[in-house]
Amino acid sequence: MQSMRRLRIAVTLSCLLTSVIAMPVAADTILTTERVASGLSGPLFVTSPPGDTNRLFIVEQAGRIKILTGGSVLGTPFLNIVSIISSGGERGLLGLAFDPDYATNGFFYVNYTNTSGNTVVARYTVTGDPATSNTANAGSAVILKTIVQPESNHNGGCLQFGPDGMLYVGVGDGGGGNDQHGSIGNGQNTGTLLGKMLRLDVDNGPNYIPSDNPFVGAGDPLDEIWAIGLRNPWRFSFDRATGDMYIADVGQGAREEVDFQPASSTGGENYGWRCMEGTACTGMTGCTCNAPALTLPIHEYTHGGTPFRCSISGGYVYRGSAIPGLQGTYFYADYCSAQIWSFRYNGSVLSEFQERTTELTPNISTIDSVVSFGEDGSGELYIVDIGGEVFKIVASLIDCNGNGIEDSDDINAGTSLDCNANNIPDECDVEFGGSSDCNANGIPDECDTAGATSLDCNGNSTPDECETDCNFNNVPDDCDIDFGGSSDCQLDGIPDECQLGGNDCNDNDSPDECDIALGTSGDCNSNGIPDDCDPDCDNDGIPDVCDTSLVLFFDNFETDLGWTVTSEPATGGIWERAEPLQTLLGADTVQPGEDNPNGVGTFCYVTDGRGGTAGAFDVDGGPTRLMSPTIDMSGGSIVLSYAYWMYSALGTGNDDALYVEVSNNDGATWSPLATHDVSASVWRTNSVLVDSAISLTDQMRVRFVIEDTNGSSFTEALIDDVMVAGPDCPGPVSGDFDDDGDVDIDDHIAFVDCLNGPVFAPAPMNTTEEACLNAFDFDDSGTITLADFAALTQVFTGTTP
Repeated sequence: MQSMRRLRIAVTLSCLLTSVIAMPVAADTILTTERVASGLSGPLFVTSPPGDTNRLFIVEQAGRIKILTGGSVLGTPFLNIVSIISSGGERGLLGLAFDPDYATNGFFYVNYTNTSGNTVVARYTVTGDPATSNTANAGSAVILKTIVQPESNHNGGCLQFGPDGMLYVGVGDGGGGNDQHGSIGNGQNTGTLLGKMLRLDVDNGPNYIPSDNPFVGAGDPLDEIWAIGLRNPWRFSFDRATGDMYIADVGQGAREEVDFQPASSTGGENYGWRCMEGTACTGMTGCTCNAPALTLPIHEYTHGGTPFRCSISGGYVYRGSAIPGLQGTYFYADYCSAQIWSFRYNGSVLSEFQERTTELTPNISTIDSVVSFGEDGSGELYIVDIGGEVFKIVASLIDCNGNGIEDSDDINAGTSLDCNANNIPDECDVEFGGSSDCNANGIPDECDTAGATSLDCNGNSTPDECETDCNFNNVPDDCDIDFGGSSDCQLDGIPDECQLGGNDCNDNDSPDECDIALGTSGDCNSNGIPDDCDPDCDNDGIPDVCDTSLVLFFDNFETDLGWTVTSEPATGGIWERAEPLQTLLGADTVQPGEDNPNGVGTFCYVTDGRGGTAGAFDVDGGPTRLMSPTIDMSGGSIVLSYAYWMYSALGTGNDDALYVEVSNNDGATWSPLATHDVSASVWRTNSVLVDSAISLTDQMRVRFVIEDTNGSSFTEALIDDVMVAGPDCPGPVSGDFDDDGDVDIDDHIAFVDCLNGPVFAPAPMNTTEEACLNAFDFDDSGTITLADFAALTQVFTGTTP
């Protein structure tokens, strides 16, 4: 139940905040008050059930709750508990709060002093349908808390449900002067509920203790306590939009204060009474004046003056809709002087402080003794005069553009436009955020689209020129998709051509996963890559990994095919299957920008670690070995091809090397196949005839070995696209720059470009340097030289040594 209560409140606050943000702030709003009720007996408070915009419930001190509806106060009280209440002075029926689920459960809560003078917090239930019933069951009381009061005054009495669905109760310090009870007073004594803000979970009876209250646990402080150090928090409230709490704490003889608790608070604040009154030190014990642990008020004022000020009556932050210019303004008053003030507070700075007393002079009668403020179901504010009257704060003049003319008169006279008929001049809609103006043409967006000054293909009242247009064709993406201009095979609202990136290996303007899902490309090995992009050494349309007639073994490490890693005794950088990092970790750690450009996967085997500080994952010592599973190569001549990356921070010639070895007895003994000791920060490929080094069996294994032979820094090595195949699949052809399977005159032209500094590279090469080295670095020197040209000529003429 409590989680649902919190959810409803969160949704309500979210919706309210959205509506608040959408309202323009008036440049100049002149206020007044209208009397809405009179002839009452000691009214102390007004409120409404959540969402009820037709009724205002009025609390009378003697023990009655009355209803104002349709401009009149109903003759029959909603609740009458006069017989169980002691009334007079600071005693009586002092507070009322409707359950956030009142519309469903009919519960409401009251705070009163019983005939013994003690504080009682009790729950009552409405009779009949909460939405329409104007009477409650006086016999339905369930008492949540009874708090013994040693004196007749300082009872607090305010009840409010917070944005968390909990019931907050303000309790005074027990009365008398100087918080005189006990050696440190009640305000600082955590073994009493007096002088505190309490927080109750009304669904967690019978103790009603929330599990996340700040002092929950055995012994003192008492579990109900939310905050301490209060004298008499007669009225407090929550900002409907932000959830922040404002506490007006009545002072003793010198100062009145407004305390603040942000919505993010987890409780436990100490507001300083009795060692402090406002920001002044009292000299009394209980705490240390101005100690860092104390929470000082955000505002205070002094007693005395003319008219005489004596007791603060806290109010609310305005969040209604009738007066947009008041959004975020907190109101409060003094009981003795009947002065009314307001300010704004953003959590750190108080601004726009002003006295409103004269401005709020009512149309009928006078406001004499402000005992409370209240909110109705729409968030409009009311002032309660204990003399028997209730007044509503209303706008006398709304002039959002500050030209001295009522907004409605501006609109009626045509001096201001109101294209959306919301009674707010268009210039105020745009300037103060009531309407968006995404194209900055001074016209609210909804009017742009309605008046056809802007197109609105999807009918969402946002001009097309302001919508997302990833392909820059002046048509919003969702309209491209809806009307067939672009496909969206992934159904994510983004045209396919806008999210290809490296995800369109066959350059058909369709994401690879869509090619597979729609059947335009096969995926024989279920690796998520269209078959026409997987390596196909014999160009028969069957990926090597699926072509068992020619390819005996192929692994691009997208899945785990059973490779074994050993380290003897490398202390860092041992082989692991991973995706290469895309960024440099440090000067001695070079990471490949992406996976092997000649392959199609995203994973490879790499000796570098997957994170940490620079240099922490070098191969130190060694060797570290990467051994294949057993492969049957007994069928005839076999070629091993692979892509590799070998980089040493000390460069070439320091004895760091990558060794390729083969075994024909399941790893019992090994024979060398190739050695790579030239450092280069590029991917390279190599092919070697296995049966030139060892006789072939059905117990063959291949392994790649990295060894830091002289203790220098071998930074990293990577292996990818390992293929074991018949001689018809020898791997990449050295000198075949354009990858057409032949070394021809086009490759000679490309060689000249590489020799003079590479200027281009065909797909799928990811850098021109890689393309040149892969094709033309015959002597594995890491650079393209004239010696490589001689080797290229031999290949071209068929005399390759």
